[in-house]
Amino acid sequence: MKYPRILLTFILATVIALWSVPVGAVLTEHKVISPKGEPVPNTEVTIFDEKGKEIGKKKTDDKGVLVYDFPGKGKYDLKWPGGTQTLEIPGFWTPATMAIAGGLGLGAVVGVASSGGGSGGGSGGGSGTTGSTVPGSAEIPGTYSFNGTEVSDPCNIGSSTISNSSVPFTASNSTVNIHSSTTMTGQYNSSTGSYTGSGTHGYLKETFNGTFMKNGAITAKGSLFFEYLYGSAAGCIVNYNATYTKQ
Repeated sequence: MKYPRILLTFILATVIALWSVPVGAVLTEHKVISPKGEPVPNTEVTIFDEKGKEIGKKKTDDKGVLVYDFPGKGKYDLKWPGGTQTLEIPGFWTPATMAIAGGLGLGAVVGVASSGGGSGGGSGGGSGTTGSTVPGSAEIPGTYSFNGTEVSDPCNIGSSTISNSSVPFTASNSTVNIHSSTTMTGQYNSSTGSYTGSGTHGYLKETFNGTFMKNGAITAKGSLFFEYLYGSAAGCIVNYNATYTKQ
């Protein structure tokens, strides 16, 4: 009877562990970027859902990274003294979520717990309930369309919406360049899809902080900041919710 008891103990432990994980919870590691395109270290961030309801607070680490267990997919506003940022969680079973399951000893049952997902492969990560994956760095280069909606503009100098039908993206290993008003250069994480890049041209500094996902088309969604460096608008920063879609 020794082995049946061991088996029963394992099954009970697995059920208890599964029961303790909130349905749809997504543990996400996100780098918080100020309107000036700089990390925001050791700062308390207040998190709001799409309806504007406060759902929690968490302090960033000394590198400006926020680790938080979001209740599920959707858009969230991160607010702290001196700035705000919008984060979009694309789906339940992201690589971060799968890491949680693995840490609980539940890696073998992730496919069962996910109603529509399967296991992913390659450097692009795993697929989720929506079929989304994280693209590899070799998939990033190409021409993208761009749309942005204004979030904040304290100097009232930007447009409420902006767009561009042809934005070239280039890449060299993990370095990704976005050639728009400036050439933004940054590091792409092919495990999480996260990217932060910035560039300066003349009086303008442009910074994009977002996440790449692949669900049919490759998209990059996040926050785009335009900072005016000198002239009559010096110090003004315009923030947009931005979406790049590969054509």
